[in-house]
Amino acid sequence: MNPEGNLSEGFEAGAATPNADTNFASEPAPLQAQAAGWYPAPGGQRYWDGQQWTEHTAPPVEGYPHPATMGQADERQMAMFAHLGQLVGVVSGIGGFVPPLIIMLTKGKESPFVRRAAVESLNFWITGLIAGIISFVLILLLVGIILLPLVALIWFAFPIYAGIKANEGVDYRYPFNIRLIS
Repeated sequence: MNPEGNLSEGFEAGAATPNADTNFASEPAPLQAQAAGWYPAPGGQRYWDGQQWTEHTAPPVEGYPHPATMGQADERQMAMFAHLGQLVGVVSGIGGFVPPLIIMLTKGKESPFVRRAAVESLNFWITGLIAGIISFVLILLLVGIILLPLVALIWFAFPIYAGIKANEGVDYRYPFNIRLIS
């Protein structure tokens, strides 16, 4: 950063490449074949207009993956599928445990993050199944008439929220969950 506090050090606005003082180990290389957009730079981001660096800078975006760590995107996506996969069971009535189970047994071996998401999803599916059975039995006492739709709503809504959080890289834990699988 220069004394004014912006990220122009090593870059010249309007230049086709960074200037001669640029340390290519820490500064972004010229992006001659890259599309216009924001690119990571030391201390924040720098805008490439498709042909040259501009004077526009921005602070770093929290949670923005650096291009070198894009393998994490696959992990986040599989964790999201583990949570959203249980909706198959909510929609079809059976089989909602199958997608998280398959993800846990296959991709869970490659990534601890994916395994935790799949295990959490399986445990929530089991918890929802138990709550649904209890609510169904409680219909005889009329309590289940209110409880069963509430359980169904929670069983449908929480995996969607968990899937969104997993895709953001958050190791989401359901607020109420019987953790039978570890």
